[in-house]
Amino acid sequence: MIIYNKKLNEKNIQELIEKIKTGKYTEINESIIKKEIIKEIKNQPNIIDKITQKSVQTKIIKKIKTNLYRGIGIFNNQKSLKTHLSTKDRNYNTLNKAINLIENHTPIQSVVDLGCGLNPLSFFKLNIQPEYICYEINEKYVQKINEFFNENNIKGIAYSKDILTLSKLPNADLYLLLKLVDSIETKKGHKISETLINKIPSKYIIISFPTKTISGRPMNVPERRWIKLMMDRLGYKYEIISDDNEIYYVITK
Repeated sequence: MIIYNKKLNEKNIQELIEKIKTGKYTEINESIIKKEIIKEIKNQPNIIDKITQKSVQTKIIKKIKTNLYRGIGIFNNQKSLKTHLSTKDRNYNTLNKAINLIENHTPIQSVVDLGCGLNPLSFFKLNIQPEYICYEINEKYVQKINEFFNENNIKGIAYSKDILTLSKLPNADLYLLLKLVDSIETKKGHKISETLINKIPSKYIIISFPTKTISGRPMNVPERRWIKLMMDRLGYKYEIISDDNEIYYVITK
């Protein structure tokens, strides 16, 4: 591989992939990791000649893991599939109420679920039966979701993708960002969330946040003032529905 007239050995790339693909990063698609490596090297082409040096590798690995963590989100922090927070704690009656706010205006025939985790395994708890497209960075989750779709004849598909690197998203009647936004932000200002929300090619978006801390205690202020301010600034309308575990912002662009 040639980058800025410098040759990058594929063996060196594979070595970096193997060193990154450990712990909670084990189940990330290798192509996603490779893409991040190449992007980082293009930002610093002078390191190509030093790519085998331990100090250089350590810095690259740390930077790439930081970037990948935003895509992993809260879902990969779980010990096993059975303890997946979203499916365990979610009250689907509340989510369905949020969906009903949209269905009162237009039928929902297609849904895109970003950073879906294992949400799609609760497909039959929804009061709609749309075409269901999902994006999730965890390969095992994606495999499990696609098996579930096939076994139950659900018109849907899951992709192992880092949603923050997608240049184009599919059209859909509704986008779901459930307990996702907190996990993709790394700095104040919420620019990543704003860019993603603006890029979504759908009139309707449902964004949710947990109303409890990781330890299970209720948050003192569960509402996110920043997202209200963002919606007002962008000229998007929103309604709020919440329960003891989750708060939903039903957004109309």
